[in-house]
Amino acid sequence: MNINFRRKVLLGLFLCCCVFLNAQQSFVFTAIDSKNGLSENRVRTILQLQDGRMVVTTEGVTNIYDGTSFKYLHLKGNNISRLTGYTGFHHGYVDKEYVWIKDKGKLMGIDIKQERFVSKPDSILSKLGIREPIADFFVDASQNYWVLTSSDKLFFRNAKNGKTSILLKNVSTPNGTKGQLYDVAVVKQQLFLFYRNGLIVCYDLKTAKELYKTNSLSNQEQSKYNNTLMVVQSDNSLYQIRNGSKGVMLGYDIKKRKHTKILETDYWLNTISVDNKGNLWVSCAIGLWFIDKNLKEKQLIPSFKLVDGTAVNTEARHFITIHKADSGLAHSIMDCCIIILIDSNLRMLEKRFLEHN
Repeated sequence: MNINFRRKVLLGLFLCCCVFLNAQQSFVFTAIDSKNGLSENRVRTILQLQDGRMVVTTEGVTNIYDGTSFKYLHLKGNNISRLTGYTGFHHGYVDKEYVWIKDKGKLMGIDIKQERFVSKPDSILSKLGIREPIADFFVDASQNYWVLTSSDKLFFRNAKNGKTSILLKNVSTPNGTKGQLYDVAVVKQQLFLFYRNGLIVCYDLKTAKELYKTNSLSNQEQSKYNNTLMVVQSDNSLYQIRNGSKGVMLGYDIKKRKHTKILETDYWLNTISVDNKGNLWVSCAIGLWFIDKNLKEKQLIPSFKLVDGTAVNTEARHFITIHKADSGLAHSIMDCCIIILIDSNLRMLEKRFLEHN
């Protein structure tokens, strides 16, 4: 995913599976800032660890938040490796051992157990058998690593058996002409490669045989939506949000091999998340979209409120789902579900709901 970060606004929402947000409902938030232990008040991005804790990146320091307190991680020069093919801003992945962060041609890794940045992140990949300069890096929903190298090879590191192999070569010329790989998804032993121009190429994961190609954008649309891309998977569907001069949300039914245009806007769509019921949440320049799993109901949540009554009308940026069933957070969070919002001033705001068994 190549998300063009705009300093004007960053809004992150952690949406809990147990809460169905009606578009007309009012939400009241409490600020979580330096007075609560956050290293600084300008938050850039947030990720959730598998134990429920959160990694909060501010302008200068990375924080690990357990729901009650913060631990600070300081980034040094030897904690950065080059990522020559990635020109976007903050994007993160989480697996059992590491948090991976991509940002403007740089790759960083956090050792979750030791709670510190790793020295020379590409050395971890080298130990896995990937000893070429890295162009881009992806982690799929099953925590497999996908590494695009400068020689245009796509390495696959299988999370289950720990084996690393070169799955594909000449990845950037899928049709014989240059095409930039933007994202990767794996669904039921099928590998999907998403390109800047809207092309999707499907491969058999076991044999690396190409199964088919399809394009989610018409020739006229390619120039409008080729700036950023984010992909999520739900059951047998893949959902994309793309941006350029406008924003668009697309669905792809894998079984039917059918594309559906779900949203088309004059503003950017920033992130997309799927809750445990299959409903879709899309953050955007004017708030938050809710779209039901059948793509029939669409509702816009344009504003939120602070405890002092101040309305927050701002751009929405990001979601992560947290609920107590798989949370390792402090007791005060284990008995509730959380929405965390980052407002236009890059403040971290929190709303908690009691979760009933």
